[in-house]
Amino acid sequence: MCAKTSESSGNEKCSSVYEGDSINTDVTAPGATLALGFIYMKSGNKTIASAISLPDTHFLLEYVRPDFLMLRVIARALILWDDVKPSKAWVESQLPVAVQTAYGKMRELAQKISQQTTSSSMNQDKEFDRQAVRLIYTHVIAGACFSIGLRFAGTSNRDAAAAIFERVMELRDLRDGSDTVSCALRPAAPVLEMCLGCAAVSLAMVLAGTGDLETLRLLKVLR
Repeated sequence: MCAKTSESSGNEKCSSVYEGDSINTDVTAPGATLALGFIYMKSGNKTIASAISLPDTHFLLEYVRPDFLMLRVIARALILWDDVKPSKAWVESQLPVAVQTAYGKMRELAQKISQQTTSSSMNQDKEFDRQAVRLIYTHVIAGACFSIGLRFAGTSNRDAAAAIFERVMELRDLRDGSDTVSCALRPAAPVLEMCLGCAAVSLAMVLAGTGDLETLRLLKVLR
């Protein structure tokens, strides 16, 4: 049963029922995003898909939780079902350009630090929130993998499996790596574990019923 906490907290609203000026989008957004995906599933409706497209600037990305971005990727894939491709290029195309660029800069800087060739000016680079970029990257990659998993579930499509397998290995290396690059690109452990698990389940969806030994070995290593 929903109720306001007290008369003194008039700005607080029920998290489940609309109460006037505003609603708790942290509660309503996930269900609404997936609802749009299921309502327009396989319709190819680009207007609806554009309504849940990912922001393309760091400023706008700050207004959307990273885990909601993952749901947006999945919902868009449900709508644009025929546009989902089993390829590395399609997975990367789901990332906002700003995030791709920032992630590449972070990787390049970490590599230069590991080689002791970076300058002090590069260390002062504050163009974007690095932690936000890490979180967005891993969530969007996981969402793209899950989208391919849904689209090619049970088909044992080798291209789809290869595209997801590569991302599972990337996330595993982020989790287990101790080198400078892995440390620089690694998000919070719970987030990384969740995204890695999502990508692993996606791979299992594609290869369901095949008994693929390479995948079984990978899952054993992950566990």
